[in-house]
Amino acid sequence: MTDAAFRLGLMALDGCMLSSLTGPSDALHVAGILAQIREPTSERKFESRVFSARDAHSVRSETGIEIGGIKPLAPDERFDLVLVPGIDHRRPHEILARRDEFAPEIALLRKLHMRGTRIAATCSGTFLLAMTGLLDGHRATTAWWMAGSFRKNFPAVQLAPYEANLADRYALPFQCLIAVLIAAPLGIVFNRRGVVGGVAGAITLLVAMMMSHSFFLMLGKSMRLNPAFSPWIPNLALGFIGVMLLWYRSTNRDFPRFTFSLRR
Repeated sequence: MTDAAFRLGLMALDGCMLSSLTGPSDALHVAGILAQIREPTSERKFESRVFSARDAHSVRSETGIEIGGIKPLAPDERFDLVLVPGIDHRRPHEILARRDEFAPEIALLRKLHMRGTRIAATCSGTFLLAMTGLLDGHRATTAWWMAGSFRKNFPAVQLAPYEANLADRYALPFQCLIAVLIAAPLGIVFNRRGVVGGVAGAITLLVAMMMSHSFFLMLGKSMRLNPAFSPWIPNLALGFIGVMLLWYRSTNRDFPRFTFSLRR
């Protein structure tokens, strides 16, 4: 691991999802090209390396495509991040049944963790990472259709999406009330010109509500914000705006007007 380049290690194994290897590798390749275009004299900033825990020279992906040219890891080789790929399956128990088969991968991931390497996993690859025990006591995400099986088999791992989605189920119905709080005061007008402004304002706020709902739900799932609280943030913010609009209208006050001017 050097200061000049970010090194990404991609663990390859039979039955892995091909996109889990090619997607991150392509993304870093394009990022490196853009970095060199911006700074032609700079050293290479990103590197990706496919490796196998079994010292295999090739592996076969879930679609049967063979990935060759895999070189063994050097004893002292280091990465900034190692990514465990998604694993082909029809049911989650198919991955769980391969626990003994994954012994070399589990051992290597634990060894890399002891070196201080950060480790992540995509999609069903979280099952393999959880088998190492490295996720115990930590929050994690997995594919939504595998959440039930994951929670049952790895109870020590805290699933972030479950908390965010559960909170969202309680927060979502309140959006109907908030829509009424916003639309009602904006719909009460006393002249023709006010109709257009009221409708435009209501549409703008409702679109903002839908977009912010998806945005804050995503932040909760990714643990950028508290997953139990993040789905409620749009409700609280736009609900406050709705109450203020209703108060302005009930007291026969004009809505605040915001004007912007550019001065030299």
